[in-house]
Formats: sequence, structure tokens, C-alpha cells
Amino acid sequence: MSSYKTFVFVNNKSDYQSGGNIYNTNIADSLKVLGHEVHQTKDIYAKKYLKKGFIIILDSIIIDEFLNLESYKNETIYFLIHLWPSVNKEIETHKRLNIVKKQRQICQKVPLIFAGEHSLNQCSLFYTGTLKKHFIIPPGVASGWQKKSVYSNSATNFLMIGNLCKRKRQLEVVKLFMSLAYPINLTLVGRHSERDYSKRIIEKSKEAGGRVILNKEVEFPQMNEFILKFDAVISFSEEENNSMALLESIASGIPIITTPTGNYVAFKKQQIGHVLAGFEVDELSGAIIKMHSDPLYYKDQCESVLKFPVNTWTDSAKMFTEL
Repeated sequence: MSSYKTFVFVNNKSDYQSGGNIYNTNIADSLKVLGHEVHQTKDIYAKKYLKKGFIIILDSIIIDEFLNLESYKNETIYFLIHLWPSVNKEIETHKRLNIVKKQRQICQKVPLIFAGEHSLNQCSLFYTGTLKKHFIIPPGVASGWQKKSVYSNSATNFLMIGNLCKRKRQLEVVKLFMSLAYPINLTLVGRHSERDYSKRIIEKSKEAGGRVILNKEVEFPQMNEFILKFDAVISFSEEENNSMALLESIASGIPIITTPTGNYVAFKKQQIGHVLAGFEVDELSGAIIKMHSDPLYYKDQCESVLKFPVNTWTDSAKMFTEL
């Protein structure tokens, strides 16, 4: 690379623990290691950084019905799409419609960076023919992650990683494990981001007789070592772009069960993981039981997960320098 660049990452909730912020932070850190200058700001219009020729990366979390694209006129800007704000079911209907209009305008006028194909597919579905320009830059993991070397004969210890929130549907999985007549257990790890929902999970877990464990948050440098203790990882989320929890699991050599969202198309194409056909608890139950009761199937899952390539954060950061 003959010259270094200056990037400005714009995210009005940069201190919130989310997959998008983990992505942004690791990309920024990797770009710095590569010798580039990186700034991060909560000012959605990045006033301090305008008219300086910087590359401005606007996180999709800043999109609302009032966002003024004219403020970035003549600037080199990209929108980084993790999940479109309009998929948030908590937004009132009239606001959602206005945000959809704003998203369409962004698609028409601004180059887009997608952290996964799921949001690109959403974009193609709702804004057919309007994309100005787009790139896919997937998340990664730290270099040097260790893969599991010794596997059990079947899956007994299951793990769910992610903030406790309705979208990730941990409560349904907790209830499922309480109902299954098999010697299996479930561990949940993640921030209690929705208080009432987390409280319900805590109460249910206390009734589970040790079959459901609420683990304290795991710091990222310890995540690889932590995941290696488990036999399989479950994602029962109703909406993901490119789940880092699943990528970290795959990078650790741990089989996965996932709903058909996020990077599931690539998983199915490369025959990795148990990808559910839908979002039904009964189907998830069948997948869990199969992982536990069918040693040959579980062995196949373990072998297939070892073959799936996962980017490092450095690999992903280099893709930003080629924009």
C-alpha cells in the first residue's frame, strides 16, 4: 500500500455492547495497526471531520427519519449496514415507514458496506434496482484462535452467546431445555440488555435445577478459551446480519445450530451447521436431540465445522483500505 488513509467511524451509541460496535471497534483497531489514522465520533454529522478529505463511515444505527444527507455533501462517505433500523419491531408504524423512505434515499445516493449478505438481501428485496454501489466486508475473529481438538461422542453442553433480548429468543430456548428429558444443559452468556426480559430468564433458570446456567459476561480475549468448553452453540435469533457469535464458534471448531438468518446461506452451501428451516421451537428441539442422540451425525458436524474459513479482523480491515 503506497499511502495511508484517515477513517472516521460515526456511531451515536459507540459505548453500547452490540455486535455492530464489536465489529466497528475491531475494524478500527486493525486499521490502526495497519498504519492508518482512525477517529470515532458520536456526532452523527461528524462536523469536526468534514472538508478534510477523510473517509467517513456512517453506521446504520444513526439512520432515523430526520437524517440529513446534505450535511455530507461533497464528502467521501459510506454507510456501514449491520441491520437496517427499520427491522426494529419496537418502532412505531409511522416512524418505520419514514425510516424505510430514508433508507431508500441512502441506497440511491450513498455507497453501502454490508457486514453480511443478510442485510444486502433485505436491501435487494425492498429497494430493488436502487443501489448506488455496495461492498460486503464480513466480520472476523482475532488471529491465532485455537480449535477444539478433542470432542465428546455427542453434544451435551450447549451454549448461547449474545445480549439477553427478545430478538435472540433465549427465553424460549430456556423453556425448551427445561422440558427435554435428556441429560443436557444450556449456558447463556451475554449482557442483560433488556431488564424485564432478562428478569424472566433469571426466574426461569432458577426453576431449571441446574440445567440452565447464566454465566457472567466473558471478556473478548477469553472468549475463544470459553467457547472450547462446549459441544455445540445455538442461535435462535429472529434477525441477524452476520452473527459474530456463530463465527467465533466456527473459528473454535464448535458445531452450530442456527435459524435461517444471517450467514446461513453460506453455511448451507458449505454444508456446515444444522440450519433450521424456520423459527419453530419444535424444529430446534429436534436439532438439539439429534446432536445429542446421534453420534455419527454429531461427528459429521464436528468435522464439517473445521473446514469453514473465517476471516481475521486484519483480513476484514484490509478490505476497507480498498474501498
